[in-house]
Amino acid sequence: MLPMISAPSTVNERALTSAPRLTFTATVEQVLLVASVFFVLAANRPFFGAAMHGHALGEPSTWGFLLAVATLLGSAHFLMLALVANRWTLKPVLAALIVASAVASYFMARYSIYLDATMMRNVLRTDVDEARELLSPALLPHLLLYAALPVALLWRVRVVQHPLLRATLVRLAALLIATVTALAALLAASQPLASLLRNHREVRYLITPGNVVWSLGAVLARDTRAAVKPLRPLGLDAAPGP
Repeated sequence: MLPMISAPSTVNERALTSAPRLTFTATVEQVLLVASVFFVLAANRPFFGAAMHGHALGEPSTWGFLLAVATLLGSAHFLMLALVANRWTLKPVLAALIVASAVASYFMARYSIYLDATMMRNVLRTDVDEARELLSPALLPHLLLYAALPVALLWRVRVVQHPLLRATLVRLAALLIATVTALAALLAASQPLASLLRNHREVRYLITPGNVVWSLGAVLARDTRAAVKPLRPLGLDAAPGP
């Protein structure tokens, strides 16, 4: 009788299947908190560069202002995301914003531009030939670091599911905490921040991804109003010349 020998390939396949994968377990609010911090640190270098203009880095008040502004930006983005994100929309929304923020921050830093509604309209109307002229070798590593890697980690997150009542209470508590934090940071940096926005109003279009959401919404709203407006004939009083 021949001895029974098990197939090693089957054992290896089972071992690979049962091996733990790199996954993260988190609630929606925890993911939004990490994403908000990521946006502040990774996508707002042009804004902080403009905000810190004229401030001496050796002064403690400068670091206090920087911390307050960073906290305000993080809280504001958390509030914006918490209004639309749930366990079904969390990953698609964040993935789209991560990619858009990486592209926007790169071109704002490289070409010193502001992403307002006019610039967003120019971006939407850019054809392939014009876009090809803006591509450079430095864009690829930037996208790999600030877009591909965060999106890959995001897709490894397993979102914790809670009952509807508990999820609602947790979301309301998170919104309340973020609102209080944003107000406290705004009060702490009110004077220098008000002076900055009063003298350089265009700086607000460097806040990313808030500028992407705001400018895209403004363009879509204007196009929608123009589409539903009835067409009126022009030049009815025109008459042929002699």
